[in-house]
Amino acid sequence: MEEMPRKQYIPLVAFCLRHFLTHFIICMCEFISDRHTYLRD
Repeated sequence: MEEMPRKQYIPLVAFCLRHFLTHFIICMCEFISDRHTYLRD
């Protein structure tokens, strides 16, 4: 397998991290809002 150049590798990692963080933040927000509706009732 050919070694990927660093300049191509870094944006790929940054994209994956950003995608993961966005997904994680959305999940956290949904979890927190669920807790708030549960506590309000």
